[in-house]
Amino acid sequence: MKKLTSKPILKRASGILNQAYATPKDIAWAWVTLLLSQEETKRGGVENHFSRVTEFEQWILALKLILETILIIAIITYYKKQTNTNWFFILPFLFLFVEPQYLKYSFTFLSESFNSILIFFLTVLFLTLKNSRKFNIVIPIISATIIICHPVSSFSISIFMGFYCLINLKSHFKISLLHGVIFVIFLAIWPLRNSLTFNKGIYLTASQGATFSKGWNETVAADFTNVEGDLTDEGLNLKYITNRKIKQPIESVLMLSKIYQEATINYINTLSFNQKATIIYKKIKSNFNPFPEKSKPGFLEDLSILFRILSLILFMQLFRRLLQYKKFNFESQVDKAFVIVLSIFIGQLLMSAYIYTGLRFNAIYSLSLLFCFMIVNKSIINVAMNKIV
Repeated sequence: MKKLTSKPILKRASGILNQAYATPKDIAWAWVTLLLSQEETKRGGVENHFSRVTEFEQWILALKLILETILIIAIITYYKKQTNTNWFFILPFLFLFVEPQYLKYSFTFLSESFNSILIFFLTVLFLTLKNSRKFNIVIPIISATIIICHPVSSFSISIFMGFYCLINLKSHFKISLLHGVIFVIFLAIWPLRNSLTFNKGIYLTASQGATFSKGWNETVAADFTNVEGDLTDEGLNLKYITNRKIKQPIESVLMLSKIYQEATINYINTLSFNQKATIIYKKIKSNFNPFPEKSKPGFLEDLSILFRILSLILFMQLFRRLLQYKKFNFESQVDKAFVIVLSIFIGQLLMSAYIYTGLRFNAIYSLSLLFCFMIVNKSIINVAMNKIV
């Protein structure tokens, strides 16, 4: 069968339409042939486009993985150089390369793996601050970049920046103030850009209304899980819009986001204090549950459970440190690691209550929590390494 785009067929169809006298059957055939030939050309163009995308997809993912591997090696090398640690005792940190929660997203186009590296870099920068110089101009810049790249980290990184500025407030007041201002300015660049570009108000992400709705609706108390939280239907709260008519189609994604937010606030206002507390408790419990609340088969998924248990142990060690009621010694890497862990813990609590979290969103902290676990338990690891020697 000849293609409809072949020249003889197109020439014949054009000829029929140019004839002064042609049968209705021939005219109909000519019109249909010309119309379908255009669709075939269009379809072929789309298929070729996706074919090219598929062809280069694996190369793009491979380059992404190589880049992220190089970044991790560079960060570990930087830590080794700054702390004068023997390469032999750096070997345990190579477990970072097989951290399954990071590894799972490094093979996708999702941003979790790259943001995990950024937070890891921030952690190492903070841990390697010298006693006489407890600040680094890169810290506020990286902190703002992390929030812009992945807003789910907003609370954790903002709390960390608060601790960072407080640590330097007494000894380096002006520098502490300057770094705080730099953080706010860099963080404000993106929302201001959005406001000036789209003239729809100041916002960090166009999906903030949708995520807010997914974390607060009638199904959360009974059905929310740490696996499928982001698969919830964000339109469940639209029935709580009572003060205006929703236009169809919606003008823009930003307008829809505002509608979701308004509807969700209306829904929350209908809840009693006990109902609100039940929903918050459900989401927080899911956040810190190391086990998937819905089956996720696969080797990396099973291995991730072990690493999340290590993170849970690290949180328990944080509580033990806080219950000692001793002032934090910021000349100690262990106490500085606990500052990072405390920031992540409080941030996850607040984010769980405000919208929701889950195994995917929490993956951005995986490298940092594993690194902090090894720092906090460094003496035990070193003893084990010496026995190996």
